[in-house]
Amino acid sequence: MKEVMLGLLLWISQNTGMFYDGEGGLPEVKQVDSRQLATLFFKGRIPAYLSPIEVQRMTEHIEALYHPDTKVIYVRKNVDLTSTHGKSTLVHELVHFLQYQRGAERKVSCVNALEKDAYRAQAAYLRHKGEEPTVDGFTIIARSMC
Repeated sequence: MKEVMLGLLLWISQNTGMFYDGEGGLPEVKQVDSRQLATLFFKGRIPAYLSPIEVQRMTEHIEALYHPDTKVIYVRKNVDLTSTHGKSTLVHELVHFLQYQRGAERKVSCVNALEKDAYRAQAAYLRHKGEEPTVDGFTIIARSMC
């Protein structure tokens, strides 16, 4: 996985305005089930007022997330990290890794604003590999709103 991560970071460095200089090492990648991913998304506590179906609906589009405190990329178990789509998911989360290394989260009005660069890099990676991006421009704007 280390070689894959380094290759993707090199691609990000060559194709976006972000650069990986080796500082801070590499994030760890852990594959987890949907429930664990939802718990991480809600920062450890899924709100009691949400039914399991509501939680599933809210998190069904979340395939991965980067946890800056632990430097871990959590990926849903059913994502094939050897596929182009799986690697594009890693590109998205590696952009967040680089953003947090640079302190970008302190320069935006909310952390959702960091999503724009991550989704754009993911879309560019998919296009580079001859595949259609999984999200459109409107979705990127909506998910980047504060």
